[in-house]
Amino acid sequence: MTALTDPTPVLRVRPADLTGHPAVEQLLDRLGLGTFVGHDLTARPGRNENWAGTTTSGTAVFVKQLSQDPLESVGRIRRAISFEQLLAGSAPGPLRAPSCLGWADGLMVFRLVDAGRTGLELALGEEFDERRAAEVGAAIAHLHSLAPVVDLDETAPPFPPFHWLDGLPWAVYGTASAGLLELWRTIHADPQLRADLRAVAVRDAAAPRVPAHCDLRLDQLLYDSDTLLISDWEDFRRADPARDVGAFAGEWLYRAVLALPAFRDQEAAADGAGPAGLIAHGVAELARVRPVVHAFWGAYVAGRQPDPELTTRATALAGWHLFDRLMAAAPDSPRLSATQRAAAGIGRLLLHRPADAAALIGLGGR
Repeated sequence: MTALTDPTPVLRVRPADLTGHPAVEQLLDRLGLGTFVGHDLTARPGRNENWAGTTTSGTAVFVKQLSQDPLESVGRIRRAISFEQLLAGSAPGPLRAPSCLGWADGLMVFRLVDAGRTGLELALGEEFDERRAAEVGAAIAHLHSLAPVVDLDETAPPFPPFHWLDGLPWAVYGTASAGLLELWRTIHADPQLRADLRAVAVRDAAAPRVPAHCDLRLDQLLYDSDTLLISDWEDFRRADPARDVGAFAGEWLYRAVLALPAFRDQEAAADGAGPAGLIAHGVAELARVRPVVHAFWGAYVAGRQPDPELTTRATALAGWHLFDRLMAAAPDSPRLSATQRAAAGIGRLLLHRPADAAALIGLGGR
């Protein structure tokens, strides 16, 4: 069995300091938590600047700055707070999140979850099994079933960026890496792919709206003494439930594609079956992750009755998720690798024939 590997190592912590960030300790002090004990201050990987450590009150905390841009920060923190309010005003269930201790000025403070690992780390170690997938499915079904007790953001999630399908804004083009530009050239040169992405927008506009995470990834699944916590709620809003279902499936499809390079290298070294062997191995890897997605889906439908078109919409969004993951990696790439092109090809297939592919990836069927 080939391990699910990732070209980027999982770095859980790195040294950090508070130089230039006086608001962090000011907020901690206002919350009665004291200030950080400097010798153990660390930062976690992610797009947001953050600090983790123990304060002089003996409390282990995680502080996240949601954005350097004040205007963007307002929207992100408003959505995160609306989730906190929704969860606090709802009956207990399988959905849990890190305890929020307070917020102000684009900063949020959480009780530090430090004992366990992320879903990504478990996946890399082949420890994310069907039981864990079912726990996530039950939690997301509970989220999608909640009746809002506060006004939620109704704007559409920013991705896919449908307004970029015919050309990139100059600000994006001027700062993009060669690998990212190659990926967008692939999209712009493919009329069928662009039509399929526009079909995603049409289906999304007609879909029911529920409270949704809208940025679900394996590294946002935290485990505290084996208890599942879902983090990073800055994109939370009322949206199509397919956003979360498709993202979970897309994460596992992406992990399957990442398993291909090692096999390709083994085949080349052994003068093996070449492309035919690579394709066969790709099919085997997809079959390997399907039970995890199917366990998620089984728990989801046990907790919530989905609408008839949910699997079709979610499968298309799983296809887009592969492109989204490629865009996250492409800024560090001078060109698309064979594996990245394979991921784009699978994403294209799911976007083009989502109704036919849903059961194949584990959303429905047996």
